[in-house]
Amino acid sequence: ALPNADAAQLRSCSRSLRALGRQPQTGRVQCHAVHCRKSQLQPLLEGGQIWWERLVTLDLANTLQLGSSGLRDGLCRSWAEEDAIWIEADDLTGMLTQIFQDLKVLRRLSIAISFEDHRQGKLSAPNCLQEVGSLKTLREVYVATDHLCLEVALLGALAQLGALQKLWLHLGSMQYNEAVSAALVARLPSDLEVLSIWGTTRLLRDVLSALGPKGKKRMPKLKELDLSMNREGPGGRITDIRHAPGEIPSDHVWAVLRSGAPGLRAFCLCGALAWYPAVSDAWFLQLISAVQSGHGRCLKLLDLRRNKLRADVADRLQEK
Repeated sequence: ALPNADAAQLRSCSRSLRALGRQPQTGRVQCHAVHCRKSQLQPLLEGGQIWWERLVTLDLANTLQLGSSGLRDGLCRSWAEEDAIWIEADDLTGMLTQIFQDLKVLRRLSIAISFEDHRQGKLSAPNCLQEVGSLKTLREVYVATDHLCLEVALLGALAQLGALQKLWLHLGSMQYNEAVSAALVARLPSDLEVLSIWGTTRLLRDVLSALGPKGKKRMPKLKELDLSMNREGPGGRITDIRHAPGEIPSDHVWAVLRSGAPGLRAFCLCGALAWYPAVSDAWFLQLISAVQSGHGRCLKLLDLRRNKLRADVADRLQEK
């Protein structure tokens, strides 16, 4: 005998399970999205319980918002990936490579791969990442890597994913390679609506330069540019043009409004401003100039959270 509340929950659960559906003969469960904890991944991949051909969202890194578009809880990349789940075991990446071949309608994917077996010559991790390129139905992708060879494998995948609308990249090798950087810029889909990237200073400079007035990259549909980063972590930071050696001049960031991404609605620079010198009005002069000259008319949001920004500077920037 169950209390009324428990009985109602049981009936609701039963209806939900029936709504999921099962594949004839095999009995595999049809579901819209899959997300699991790290300890559950291997049993899930080995169990054969999921009807992979009908799966729409595969959130392996724990960064996607289930049930809607974008990252978890509407956060920027640097916040959403704080609790990211990394795949480290070589056998897991091998199993994923096989499963990717069955994902016929997948539209959203998050995956964070650590390449720990590179000294043993195992290539399951880069092969797995390159196989992502076979998922032609993908529209949203979050990828995190920690080794240069995985970034090279990512290039192969991006070359085949021309229909992407949202792309979040965490390139954690902290190794700069000019050829890899140039190829990455060239293979960024031109129809992206959201682009987020974190990596070395020189890589970020290359991306911004390509989107700048002197560059050749154009993303007319880009609505959000996310350059956020962990405040305590390494990587390229944005600073005043007068103190730019080794960092990213703020002018390079605002310049994308003039040519490469004129339709931007949101800049996310959460935690991305340099520690020194102190943030001043000079950092935003080119942004104000671009807006006053008619560029960036769609810009609605400038996310500067997790930065050391004086209240008076923020107030003047908001007024202008």
